[in-house]
Amino acid sequence: MLGDVLLGMWSARDRIQKAGLAAERGDPIGGLAQSLAAAALWPSVSVPAAYERARAVRTGFDESGAFGPAVRGWEGRVSTLGIDLAIPWTSIVQRVPALSAFARQRRGERWAWDASAGTPPFITGEGPMEDRYAGLARVRVRARFAPRAPDEGSVEAISYREVRSQTAPLNDLYVLVLFARSDEEYRDLREANFVWSAGVFTDECLNRMSCDATSGVLRWRQIHALWDHLPRGAHDVSGLLRAVRVAGW
Repeated sequence: MLGDVLLGMWSARDRIQKAGLAAERGDPIGGLAQSLAAAALWPSVSVPAAYERARAVRTGFDESGAFGPAVRGWEGRVSTLGIDLAIPWTSIVQRVPALSAFARQRRGERWAWDASAGTPPFITGEGPMEDRYAGLARVRVRARFAPRAPDEGSVEAISYREVRSQTAPLNDLYVLVLFARSDEEYRDLREANFVWSAGVFTDECLNRMSCDATSGVLRWRQIHALWDHLPRGAHDVSGLLRAVRVAGW
């Protein structure tokens, strides 16, 4: 069981909930990954606060009224969004500067898509609408646990079916997280939130990778093989997620 391997005497679900993190009963590591991603990319006063805010602004505004909603017209159907987190592009670029060019591109694209769909986004300031778009990146988080680390085995990172090209992509970014007890250098990852590897991928990057793929899934073994030279649109955020400090962890 994940709890026995990952957290010793604790079940993973109980340990994560005790720390005040998001946790679905059947997917404790998914909740942990979403919480860490939210706190790493849009820091708040605590990890739970960061997670709750990044979830809330998918269909509403944050407490300041400055951000949200990421998607209009979905009220009451949050569970079917297919969007795990919504995070301001400005915050993402501060944390991952290499995404600045894609952020500018996607903000303009999202403005055009939303405007044509009749769901104009929230805007501030002066100048062209697309430049004023105080947009939120739509983020999907996928997490897995490697029980035989430092051997990734055939652990799946994501199914390409989730990111196939559409006229207007549902998600802009995908955060892929691999948890383990130790990494390839046999270092204990307990103090690093059990994060072995974490990467943020643009939807365009994953779509390009899917075109060259021989199967319908991207596996962590394949990602690690590219780790020193990740493709355009993929960025290592392992350090960001490892650095998140979780009270009570």
